[in-house]
Amino acid sequence: MLIILMAGLVVDAELGGCGDAASQAEALAAIEAQNAEVQAALEAGDMARYAQVFTEDAWQVSPNSMPLEGRAAIQAHWEGLAALGEWRFALTALDVWACQGSAIERGYGELSFQPNEAMAADMPAFTASAHYVAHWIEAAPGEWRVRSDVAAAAPQ
Repeated sequence: MLIILMAGLVVDAELGGCGDAASQAEALAAIEAQNAEVQAALEAGDMARYAQVFTEDAWQVSPNSMPLEGRAAIQAHWEGLAALGEWRFALTALDVWACQGSAIERGYGELSFQPNEAMAADMPAFTASAHYVAHWIEAAPGEWRVRSDVAAAAPQ
């Protein structure tokens, strides 16, 4: 479904005159700013701030995990993970296609984990890489929020 949606947005953008270069660049800049906010919130351990990047009805799907449905579920899940140690994202937007208040981001990211003292004996530190596709909604002019976030583990 996401691939069909993404293909439809690209066709709409190319054939329908949607998303001129300036609006594509604006969407990319806003999405990169939100990605920086995600990285800063996670590094600070502020999962309420992290979750604000998502719409109320967002979906987040990580490799080998069941989908998280809704901002509250995303926040609760990440708060549980934060209790185990420190998490960091390094996100890179590779492409963004924007059209009429909707955008698809294709990116690459690395997620790093450092266990806290209580977890150090049970869970090792790690870094994992993933390719991701995020569907963004323009909630207000220039204010983008993630509606769907799907990641696939990158080969190690």
